Amino acid sequence: MNQKPTTELPQISYTIPTTVEEILEGGSSSAGMSAVTGFLTCPEASRLRGAGVKRKQETFDDGLRLHDLSEATDFGSVAHAVRAIRICYGQNAALGFINNLNLTEEARIKLQTMFLVYDSIFPLDAEPFRYIGVETEIVTDIGDGNGGPCLRTVRYDSLVYYSPGGHTTPGAEGIYSFECKTSSRADQSALAAYTPQRMSHVALWNSNDALVQKYGPMRGVLYDVMVKTKIPQADRHGPFYVSRLHQQRAVEYLRLPNQLSLPVLTTATGPSYPRFLHSCWGRFKPCPYINLCHDNSVGEYEWPQEQ
Repeated sequence: MNQKPTTELPQISYTIPTTVEEILEGGSSSAGMSAVTGFLTCPEASRLRGAGVKRKQETFDDGLRLHDLSEATDFGSVAHAVRAIRICYGQNAALGFINNLNLTEEARIKLQTMFLVYDSIFPLDAEPFRYIGVETEIVTDIGDGNGGPCLRTVRYDSLVYYSPGGHTTPGAEGIYSFECKTSSRADQSALAAYTPQRMSHVALWNSNDALVQKYGPMRGVLYDVMVKTKIPQADRHGPFYVSRLHQQRAVEYLRLPNQLSLPVLTTATGPSYPRFLHSCWGRFKPCPYINLCHDNSVGEYEWPQEQ
């Protein structure tokens, strides 16, 4: 990483994408929880992803593909973009953005209905907090545990200054990570899988002395959950507080890629990390690089040097 630790938040803004492809290419933060988890899941898949290797896509005569957002991750990515536009520019701008995206009619109606319901439950002008960041990425040096540096990143869906309970909860006011999740069910248990993420969100903020001194410590995490049922729902959960011990556990985890030594292999596509075969077939679908790693199907993929 050539980045330096963040010392100040940028002004709230969001560059509006023009296509679904642009949204999906955004990805997660460069060296955050997802990147570390990806590396520990399979270092070779992580290397290929970081190098920009992708499966070749079918091309269309007009160069534009209509997306049905049937993949949960695709739907979530587009919903995050719509939410960021709504916060920065208002509900009408968000609905207009949906209308102009290259989506199938079914996907368009589903998104529009969801944000109409969301706005009716949580109107922007009635929110109980002040936004101080939208799609904001910070860089923190958490140290390697031996006196050296270890830079890690986190991208917050949004950052808010919030005082839960008003003045009746002394010490609870402060900075909160305010995240948005899309889910197929409404109960709070759907958020359990995000426990490591919220541990890292709080840990990386509170490990950054410059941000803590300027804005105060991060107290916890709030969630808005958009439920993708036939009639969409929206729920708000939290705040969830993260103990100092859990923040330390997150730091220990985020350091791991710098502490592991892996052999470098020679393959048909050049030097590579070992392939973690236990990760090739996921719970819902195989890894996108499975044909490359198992059968050397180089021609099925686009390589950065060819673009």
